[in-house]
Amino acid sequence: MRDDKGWRVLASVEAQTVGLATDSLAGALGMHL
Repeated sequence: MRDDKGWRVLASVEAQTVGLATDSLAGALGMHL
């Protein structure tokens, strides 16, 4: 699609739900803002 600013690409995907699994031995990665 083209508009006044240039070309734009629009895309959509279908998301699938994923079961969550946690393991205390696997470790963790976190971020604080």
